[in-house]
Amino acid sequence: MTAFLPIVRSAALEGFPALAQALGLDAQAMLRQAGLHPRSLLDPDTPLAADSVQRLLEASARASGLSDFGLRLAASRGLDSLGPISLLLKEQPSVQEALETLLRYLRLVNPSLVTRIVSRDDRVVVQEDLLGDAGVPAPQSIEMALGVMRNILAALLGPRWRPQSVHLRHAPPAKTDAHEAYFGCRVLFRSGFNGIACRPSDMQARPRGGDPGLARLARSALERALASEQGPASVVRQLMVALLPGGRCTSQLLARHLGVDRRTLHRYLAVQGQTFSSLLLDVRRQLVQTHLTQGHLPLSESAALLGFSSQSAFAYWFRTQFGSSVSAWRRAHPQASPTSTVPMRRGVHASAGVTARTSGRTSG
Repeated sequence: MTAFLPIVRSAALEGFPALAQALGLDAQAMLRQAGLHPRSLLDPDTPLAADSVQRLLEASARASGLSDFGLRLAASRGLDSLGPISLLLKEQPSVQEALETLLRYLRLVNPSLVTRIVSRDDRVVVQEDLLGDAGVPAPQSIEMALGVMRNILAALLGPRWRPQSVHLRHAPPAKTDAHEAYFGCRVLFRSGFNGIACRPSDMQARPRGGDPGLARLARSALERALASEQGPASVVRQLMVALLPGGRCTSQLLARHLGVDRRTLHRYLAVQGQTFSSLLLDVRRQLVQTHLTQGHLPLSESAALLGFSSQSAFAYWFRTQFGSSVSAWRRAHPQASPTSTVPMRRGVHASAGVTARTSGRTSG
């Protein structure tokens, strides 16, 4: 996905509810206070406003009293969290080339993160910054990003590997023991950059593991993903799928979810020859056909999942779009009838795994 504003995939918050609960925090309340809907976390590809995620992590650190909240969230993530990208990294001839490969596909994982590899005298530094940061403190997000990078490097170089040093622009917390224990080296705060300093020999080492066959398949899939990026429209479509079941998929809500105003949202879409209404119509048409071909959902549930306030409103919309009733459409498309006798799980969106609610109205 091409970021037209600083966004992250909701996969960035994987593990947040469990960590928040373990620390005595109300995860759903924290998400809402940051401008995020708990439903957003059900689909790891849902785009979230990066500044909302940053606010969430900062608020969680304050509420828990833990200055290493971002590192705790990063602790369970490493090379495998990159999905098919991890298969490519393991197959590169050196760690340096593995990181360069990561940079090529990074925007598929986290479009709001900027990573650089900088040679400095007797060290090589992997620097990381947040798009749109503009000097606004976001220490928990930066520390989480560096914590994940540390885990990726350790997976490539072996569990005994340690950085030379870790550098952070922001001021140190009252205690830095947890930070130094996590990275296994000196952590220098108020530094001129955010990054992990490595030995040049680390960069020339060959990554551990690797499977040439799987790597070729992964590269092919990733190149297709890069080629299919559609900019703002693809981001908006993903959010529509996530928000429709709540019956509140309005352009105003969607724009607020992305951290922009309605005019800005419409302007970005217009550049691609799209409107909010045309995208919403297309998403609904695709989803309803998925419902009809992949399961025997009652019409009332299909109506709710598509954001309609009533079954009659859904039936009227379907007839205007497809020129027939739902039952007539099914009779005319026998090949679309579900072959499985196992019904879809009630109240769950077939495409996005989103819990449905039956109230509210959807508009542009």
